[in-house]
Amino acid sequence: MTYLLQYFPQLSLRPENLPELRSLILQLAVEGKLTAEWRKANPDVEPASELLARIEAEKAALVKAKQIKKSKSLPPVRAEEMPFELPEGWVWCHLEETGFTQTGSTPPKKESSYFGDYIPFISPAHISNEKMRYPKEGLSEKGLSKGRLITNGSLLMVCIGGSIGKCNITDRDVSCNQQINTLTPVINNSSYIKIACQASYFQNAVVEKSGGSATPIINKRKWESLTIPLPPLPEQQAIVQTVDALLQELDQLQQRTETRLQLKVDYATAALRRLTTAPAVGPAWEALSPHFRTFFDETGNVQSLRAAILQLAVQGKLTAQWRKAQPDVEPATELLSRIQAEKAALVKAKKIKKEKPLPQVDAAEVPFGVPEGWVWCRLGEVVELISGHHIVAVDYNDSKDGIPYLTGPSDFGDLNPVFSKWTEKPKVVAKNEDILITVKGSGVGKINILHEDEVAIGRQLMAIRNLWMPVSYVYLFLKSDYQNIQDQKVGIAIPGISRNDILNKLFPLPSLSEQHAIVQAVEELLGLCTALEDAAGRRDVVLGDWVRAVVAGG
Repeated sequence: MTYLLQYFPQLSLRPENLPELRSLILQLAVEGKLTAEWRKANPDVEPASELLARIEAEKAALVKAKQIKKSKSLPPVRAEEMPFELPEGWVWCHLEETGFTQTGSTPPKKESSYFGDYIPFISPAHISNEKMRYPKEGLSEKGLSKGRLITNGSLLMVCIGGSIGKCNITDRDVSCNQQINTLTPVINNSSYIKIACQASYFQNAVVEKSGGSATPIINKRKWESLTIPLPPLPEQQAIVQTVDALLQELDQLQQRTETRLQLKVDYATAALRRLTTAPAVGPAWEALSPHFRTFFDETGNVQSLRAAILQLAVQGKLTAQWRKAQPDVEPATELLSRIQAEKAALVKAKKIKKEKPLPQVDAAEVPFGVPEGWVWCRLGEVVELISGHHIVAVDYNDSKDGIPYLTGPSDFGDLNPVFSKWTEKPKVVAKNEDILITVKGSGVGKINILHEDEVAIGRQLMAIRNLWMPVSYVYLFLKSDYQNIQDQKVGIAIPGISRNDILNKLFPLPSLSEQHAIVQAVEELLGLCTALEDAAGRRDVVLGDWVRAVVAGG
């Protein structure tokens, strides 16, 4: 126990390690490694082989008294059924040899008189490895005669479906349905049996014996024939006491870990909120930046930092110092006028389609103030928006004939799309440096940048063509606006956003030179985020490997 406790503070640094540590405790318990000192102090206990003989005699007496049914005998445990060596005095046996087994049964539901509150009726949903829940609704006394009586102290294990293997001990008489196998121990310590059945070796055996179908199931005969390591009865009690103490310590460590992590989250959240609401970044950023590696060491926190950086960028807060050093740049109002004039010329030349006039920006609409020299406009005023069009299956191929064809977010990568279809009959074509945005389906709001001369796009996509500004600035704006896009989508089966949703989107427009400065600042800060994520990932691997090594080596 002392050997194991020395690892707890380090291993509990990550919540992900806690389930592995719990599994480690149970596995070491059933291998006899938690009670090695106990055995040295108690050399004269009855060996498990004699205990097994007493259990057999007791079961025979119960059969003779017609209190349980006689079960079919099982062959001796073979060497290949013993996954690890046991201490002296222990023995491998079949689960069924430690007590008597049953499978639950459900009385006919059309007979309402079978149901009531005489005895709880347990289903898989009521069982977890941590506790049993007892529903108020159950069986009537009459219904119990059509079901199974599972007595206090029995183990119930789910034997079908996604929760197969979950098990616990009932502290009262219950009945259960046919999705549950049960074991009522004879002489043995029920809590030890639960430890053994929750141990990783037994759980793996349950899954292996359940087959590879979509809905795993293990029948009673296969289940009761699984092997279990049986210690002497006094050592079972010692194992239970040791495991209880270790799991209690683990619970306390988990609470402390969760408290510590919540403090980090609270600090990071408050700091990021201050950054995104402060009138200027300087003091707030300087206060936070020395603590990056301390408070942004969780994947979720780093993702929050990424989102905050994008928000700060489009608010002009990353370039406050840049503006002080560049007081004479062209104001965004002039850039906007020039873009509008050039768009009008392209419409007149029939190179782009004319859009309906967009409403002027109302001061009440804007979500935040922008720096002097910036201007709020509609995204549709400064870009061209191209809607995709569906191509029938016979008109595209996977043999790379024609130009690439993108149909939706499944074709998107982290930044650039990945091609798996081609077509010689494109209907709508996106071009190099267009921003592609998903507008229909489960991936609404995902964006990629195209680096290809021509690509056909399907109806789930639109291309945002930006002829007048750095594509990276428009891209980071759309990344910062992801939650707003999510809020705009309509529909349940196939959610989506419309052309108007994109065209009418409020867009904070800085000068061209400041756009370049913003992109550079964002790239540097997102590089820091990547370094923080890499550091957290390396530590996860080290600690995860450490836990598994301890599990493997005992």
